[in-house]
Amino acid sequence: MLRKFFFTSISFYLIYRFYKYQFKKLLNDENYLSDLYVKKKSSSENEVIKTTLNEAKRLASSGDKNLASEYYMYAYQVLNCDWSQILEEINPNDTELLNVLTKKKNEYA
Repeated sequence: MLRKFFFTSISFYLIYRFYKYQFKKLLNDENYLSDLYVKKKSSSENEVIKTTLNEAKRLASSGDKNLASEYYMYAYQVLNCDWSQILEEINPNDTELLNVLTKKKNEYA
């Protein structure tokens, strides 16, 4: 039993080391990185941003301000949406949501 455990542990360790080696090799490959950059630029990132902002706007209008602020911050932090684009989507009369978002933005910066 102990022998089987050691054999399994060593096997998984070797697989893990091989994976890390190949991953490091892949990250140093210029062709792979340039292809990845081209794919990222040509993806429909704007559609994802629009969908996220629309969902946040719907949540804010239904009264769930905390979840809406999380959606807006996801669009800002992860999807790299412009802050001005987020502010355009928010109702100017909704000061509570604006205060929460500026507070979260300042914490992020």
